Amino acid sequence: MKPQIKHININADTIAEIFNKSNVENEICGKSSLYVANTDFNYWIQIDSERSLLGFHTYWESDPNADETAVLSFLNECNSQFVMVQFSHNPETSRFKGNYALPIGDGLIPDQLLTIDGRFASIFGDAVHTGVERGLLVAILSTDDTFGTQH
Repeated sequence: MKPQIKHININADTIAEIFNKSNVENEICGKSSLYVANTDFNYWIQIDSERSLLGFHTYWESDPNADETAVLSFLNECNSQFVMVQFSHNPETSRFKGNYALPIGDGLIPDQLLTIDGRFASIFGDAVHTGVERGLLVAILSTDDTFGTQH
């Protein structure tokens, strides 16, 4: 049986330790969140102890001039064709978003977290590449976001 971290011991430090042991670049951003610099796409993990969830979140800039109907059609397509990641779009901020929630009420297996690390970023990346090819998402993310990083 794989070693499991009990729910009460899951925090930003324990998740950072799992990533550090596997050479996954990360930064603790407060008591309950981390920024993960993955090789495919960067993302944030939010620890929701009350609901026993790890939330994985990322975004990419959409083209503000893209046809809204085409963007909504693309969202529906992404949510139908890609597993795991839930896609959404905020036209006010021109952000195409990806989210995933991992239940941790029964604990967390470190290998599971590392697998999700790669898959979440890869799946979101596949969707972004398709959106860029269709002219719905911008080819390069600007560096003026909250953390000053580029995806």
